[in-house]
Amino acid sequence: MQSILQEKISRLRVVIVSDAVPQRNGVGSYYVDLTEHIEGRVQQVKLICPNWKGEKNYSKVKFAMPGDTTQIIYFPRFGYISRCLGKINPQVIIIPTPGPFGMAGFYWSRRMKTTMVTGFHTDYHQLCSMYFSRIYGFISKQYMHHSQKLLFRYSASILATSRELAQIAVNMGGKNLEMIGTPLPKKYLVTPPAPPSPALEKIIFVGRLAPEKNIGQVLDAAIHLPHLSFTIVGDGPLQK
Repeated sequence: MQSILQEKISRLRVVIVSDAVPQRNGVGSYYVDLTEHIEGRVQQVKLICPNWKGEKNYSKVKFAMPGDTTQIIYFPRFGYISRCLGKINPQVIIIPTPGPFGMAGFYWSRRMKTTMVTGFHTDYHQLCSMYFSRIYGFISKQYMHHSQKLLFRYSASILATSRELAQIAVNMGGKNLEMIGTPLPKKYLVTPPAPPSPALEKIIFVGRLAPEKNIGQVLDAAIHLPHLSFTIVGDGPLQK
């Protein structure tokens, strides 16, 4: 049974269509790492997202996210996506985001009658409440709610990264839900780890400096633990 399953996996052609710029945020890092891990295990895997390996796969239409100008929403070149998908002819299309790239992937999955899988990584309703004004927040929440619900409805499987997100997906009508872990970058798995320090001396936070990352808790810890060295590395709306 295992050999049969492995043989099927080795013949899979997978395309991931994401709005997240590679390594720019959690989702952007997640699918770069995932792509590296499954290369060689499947027949072909292709990540389609803005600026992946210098590909000009987006149009001139783009805008900064309100509240976080360090993140850009890109609109895809549909001809590019069409050519990629036509060339690969994937059996599975993974969509981790409900933005312009993700919805283009949804359109082509329906047109090509390809199995679609949704990755659910972010509570967009909560995110809109953090960043957007009342009017813009209402519009954004409506778009996010209906686009995410559309992805859930037509997905063969929904992959959630936490129990909270899994419950949100169920409440929105999601079915065939599965929990997934977060992969480490492949280079960290092939590099021998350094021996642990006998005493805790330094705390390092590396990530996007945004409200949803709970940076305030790191700062509070630095105030209450003056004997430890704290370093914060990243970019985002809270950089100042």
